[in-house]
Amino acid sequence: MNDTGTGTGTTPDGKADSGPLQLYERRLSTGELRPDENQLVVVQHLQKVSDELDSYKHQRESDGLFSGVSSVCTFFYIAISRVALMLEA
Repeated sequence: MNDTGTGTGTTPDGKADSGPLQLYERRLSTGELRPDENQLVVVQHLQKVSDELDSYKHQRESDGLFSGVSSVCTFFYIAISRVALMLEA
């Protein structure tokens, strides 16, 4: 499957609908993955980090407050993206 989770949709609460948790749930629903409690725990943690990074990004864009952590956010965004790609495999 070529879905990389780069959609731009949002859930009713304003969060991205293509984060690690949504990717995991999509894979479960299509039968690509089987339910695994340990994977779910990891994916939930990744989703929390992803949401926090999105929050930092929006704050930085609005007032520049987090411009000093830009490279750290970029690092975590890349790391999360790679994990999401691993979930696809």
